[in-house]
Order: sequence, then structure tokens, then C-alpha cells
Amino acid sequence: MMNRKIFACWIIIAVVSTLLGAGTRAYFSDTETSRGNYFQAGTLDLKLSHSSNGPWTDGVTGTWTLLNMLPENETPIGRVYLKNFGSVVSSTLKITCNYTVTEETPQTESDIDPNTEQTSIQTKWQST
Repeated sequence: MMNRKIFACWIIIAVVSTLLGAGTRAYFSDTETSRGNYFQAGTLDLKLSHSSNGPWTDGVTGTWTLLNMLPENETPIGRVYLKNFGSVVSSTLKITCNYTVTEETPQTESDIDPNTEQTSIQTKWQST
């Protein structure tokens, strides 16, 4: 008789636990459906040119030769034009430049400290 009561209590506990678990899951879950929507990423297709009128290509080479430079001389200005043919509007531009310094042989005495780097690059971004 005692075993039947213990068994009945275990059955009641199992049924109540199952009902509570199912009720909690139903209370904390929700599903919604939205049809006919899509996500699409934009493109950034940056082209370069030596002229503001093109032709636009994937790369250009800008070369500036500085002869007989003195501290009061101005550096020549060179331009490279950029145009985005993609759909993403950009607000930031990072430019990396490589340069080579060729010293005369034999070397003359330097006017500046050789450990001081005297490079200046100016950029201007115009969004159209």
C-alpha cells in the first residue's frame, strides 16, 4: 500500500513538472514571420585617374622628381583623382605613399639632422 502511494506521488510530481515546463516554454517563446523582405550589401568600386575627366582605372602612378631641392623650395603638387562607381557613400579616405630618396655620390654635408624625417603628405577628400 505504501509503495502505491509513493509511486502515485512520483507520477503526480512528473505530470506537474511537465505541465509547468511546457507552460514556461510557451510563455517565453514567440515566433513571427515577415515575408517578401531581403537584405542587400552595397558596393565600393573606387577608380583613379590623372584627370578629373577620366579615364578611370584601377590604378595610376604619380611620379614627382625633385631636383636641386633647398629648404626654401616648394614641393611640386601632383594630383590623383578618385571616383566611387559603387553604391556605398564613403566618408573616410586613407592614402599610403611610398617614396625613394636618392643621394648624390659623393655625399655633400647635410643641412638637416639625418635622423629627422622631413616628409609631409597632404590629402583633401571631396565627396560628390
